[in-house]
Amino acid sequence: MRNGRLRIGILYGIIMFACIVGSVKSLRYRDHSEASPKYSPFCIPQKGARHNSFSSDSCTECQLRQFFAPRDNIRRILLELLDSEKEKVQIAAFKLTDLAFAEKLIELHRRGVKVELLVDAGELDTRLNKAIELHRKGIAVFIFPCAEIANKSRYAILHHKFIVLHKPAATKGKKKIVVTGSLNYTKSAMDVNRENILVIISNCLANAYAEEFSYIIENETDSLRDRL
Repeated sequence: MRNGRLRIGILYGIIMFACIVGSVKSLRYRDHSEASPKYSPFCIPQKGARHNSFSSDSCTECQLRQFFAPRDNIRRILLELLDSEKEKVQIAAFKLTDLAFAEKLIELHRRGVKVELLVDAGELDTRLNKAIELHRKGIAVFIFPCAEIANKSRYAILHHKFIVLHKPAATKGKKKIVVTGSLNYTKSAMDVNRENILVIISNCLANAYAEEFSYIIENETDSLRDRL
């Protein structure tokens, strides 16, 4: 009787050990299989890839890539994305003082790309702001808030930071791109601060951001031309 119990105990111990080892191997395999590979924002992932796609009620599938400043060269990534645009780009910015970023917008405008810029009114009070320079180069610049909103609350600001690319060559013009995150378009944000951006390939999300952009321009802003 005692020997039988001993055999059962030993067998139970062997089974438990095998289960633990199997669980550890499974975890190691799962971590390895879900590790995010390194790839360019222009490399559009395959549908169904678990590390870079998701589903939601409003969007059947979104393909995305995350970047972190200053570890990633976010300035280069943004300039390459902007450079790929062939038709229209909309930028909503709390701060825009980075010289290379502003020069790329001017270059796009000269190439015939429609560039629309939405900025916070506080930008007009800083010597480093690029809004007035961009306006003088022919780019449409809109200032938030309009006088009506400013009269109601002096604390209203435009804190958006996003870019909508309507027909980027990066997706062969078939998908729109949204770039959003914590990043202001400034030298310190790109080179010094801890910041993040998401590059999202999705027509439905791009359309949602474009609608927000248009709503603010039509209802809550003044043209910089009327402010000067």
